[in-house]
Amino acid sequence: MAAPIGSQVLGEVLPYLNIEKTEEMNEEEKEIEVPNIEGMTLKEAKQTLKEVNLLLEIEENKSDSQDENQENQENQAQDERIIQNQVPKAGIKILEGKAVRVEI
Repeated sequence: MAAPIGSQVLGEVLPYLNIEKTEEMNEEEKEIEVPNIEGMTLKEAKQTLKEVNLLLEIEENKSDSQDENQENQENQAQDERIIQNQVPKAGIKILEGKAVRVEI
C-alpha cells in the first residue's frame, strides 16, 4: 500500500536532486571491466588503463620517517614503481573514463 505513495514521492523529489531514473541514463555511457594492474609498474599500468579508457589515480604510501634523499630518488624513478594495490579490484565494471586508484 505504501509503494505507490513512495514511488510518487521519489518521482517528484529525484529531479530536484539531479538524479536520473535508470531508464533515462545516457546510453553512450559504457561500462568497462577493470584490468588487473597489481604488480605492474606505473608506466605499464598507465598504458593498460589508457587502452580501455580508464584513468589512473596514485596514492603514495609514504612513511613519515622517509628522508629527502629517498624521496628524490623515488620521484626520478616514478614510472618504475610497482603497484601494490588497486581499487576497484580487477574484474569489477566501472564507467568509462573513471579512475582506478592505486597504492604504490
